[in-house]
Amino acid sequence: MFAQRIVFLSKKNVSKKICTDNLIFKLLKLGAYTHSASMVRKPRKGNLTASRKRVSSGLVSRALETMIVIGFALAVVYAASFAAKVSTGVSKTRPVPEVTLRVQILNGCGERGSANKVAEALKSRVRLPLEVSIVNVDNFTVYDIEKSFLISRTQRVEDTKLLADQLGLYRDDIIYAPLEDNYRSIQVTLVVGKDYRDKFLK
Repeated sequence: MFAQRIVFLSKKNVSKKICTDNLIFKLLKLGAYTHSASMVRKPRKGNLTASRKRVSSGLVSRALETMIVIGFALAVVYAASFAAKVSTGVSKTRPVPEVTLRVQILNGCGERGSANKVAEALKSRVRLPLEVSIVNVDNFTVYDIEKSFLISRTQRVEDTKLLADQLGLYRDDIIYAPLEDNYRSIQVTLVVGKDYRDKFLK
């Protein structure tokens, strides 16, 4: 009886020992897992921010380099285009008239509106180096003038001669007669004769 009790107690102690060993093994296993998990280093926020900053600065640098290259290419294209225009004469300075004459036109043929018609035609007939500015359109003292002629109102008769050449008028027909009250600064007077249609409107 006593021997059976000892065997029962021994079995009970062995069972407790096995349970204790299993518990210790589980605890050790759990501790090892926890330790290994703690050994795994998680990325820090600071490191992620620095990495993102490096990537961002790299992208900005590349974008700036691209913009510089594009700007340089556009500058080269513009310079080449400008040089081509200059070489072909597109950008040349517009010719400037050497002489600008202030002209008065008087109706000497008696036909109504003839002086205004000649004033309009004169703008397209006069060429460089001359330029005319019509400052007055009026009537002459008489209305029986057959041939149109010019009157120089200043001593620069040579300018009046240049205008006569362009209008097909004779230089010898030019009269020099300054105006007493020349408040319009008239330089040349064109007296329109009965020949104005053939002279100026054709």
